[in-house]
Amino acid sequence: VRLAEGAVRVRGTKTAQSDRVVPVAGAALAVLRKRDAARTGEGEGLVFTAARGGPVEMRSLSKRLQALATGAKVGKNVTAYSLRHSYGTRMSAAGVPLLDLARIMGTSAAMIERHYGHYDPARGASHVARVFGASAPAVTPAEGADV
Repeated sequence: VRLAEGAVRVRGTKTAQSDRVVPVAGAALAVLRKRDAARTGEGEGLVFTAARGGPVEMRSLSKRLQALATGAKVGKNVTAYSLRHSYGTRMSAAGVPLLDLARIMGTSAAMIERHYGHYDPARGASHVARVFGASAPAVTPAEGADV
């Protein structure tokens, strides 16, 4: 964790060699700062560690997340990837450019578009209104089908 930079170094999530720096802000950064202040110095500078002080393995993290989700009565399978998917989807929906999001997430723009770029009809309509003006009359799907 690079608290002064507001970033987290993420290693070994996709492959053993993968390594990238991910920006962190808001409540997540506050939690990391609090956790960092409370740590005992074990785990070679890691904020989150396994029981023996080393890095947390993805499989263990996913098992722990699922146990927490079950305890909270979340009716879905929750894994570390679930968090990644939610992050990518929210960032994409917020209008973060695909290339920027791809770099942040350590993948390609094509993969971001395929997996996280969910189309939102209301957002699409707002783009049309922004470009062509809000004074255009609304067209219902039934009317638009004959056009």
